[in-house]
Amino acid sequence: MARSNHIRSGFSLIELLVVIVVIGILAAVVVPNTIMAGDSARITATAQDLRSIEKAVEAYRNSSGRWPRDVNRAVLPPEIAPSFAKSDPFAKVVPTGGVYDYDGATASRGPRISIRSSSGNSIPNDDTIRKIDHEIDDGDITTGRFRKSGGTIEYYLVAGD
Repeated sequence: MARSNHIRSGFSLIELLVVIVVIGILAAVVVPNTIMAGDSARITATAQDLRSIEKAVEAYRNSSGRWPRDVNRAVLPPEIAPSFAKSDPFAKVVPTGGVYDYDGATASRGPRISIRSSSGNSIPNDDTIRKIDHEIDDGDITTGRFRKSGGTIEYYLVAGD
């Protein structure tokens, strides 16, 4: 009798289950890290935007002796527009949510940059606000230069206001 040289092809059920379990474990590790990296990037981008706006406002104040005038939300103050020739942070949604609003100085307080809700675009949650605060201020959203006040986030450009 001739012996048949039958070669098995395909995978057994056990082999398939092992592969599925390994893929599931990798996904459980990779997906949360990817989501957190995205949140971290948005927080850093928001902090960088605030610092860039602050530097432009301070440069204008140093050269002119006055603060830029108050403008509506999502509008770049014309006095600092030359600092943002390539990218206007006021023309985009804040990376963590909301829109930027430059609030000019008043008799009772210095200027500030606010993050405010816009139609369909709310400000970030308190946890995200704390993370931004930790990156640019004291980590407490009730004190310091970066604070939450009701439904608005305020970054005071002059300490002590």
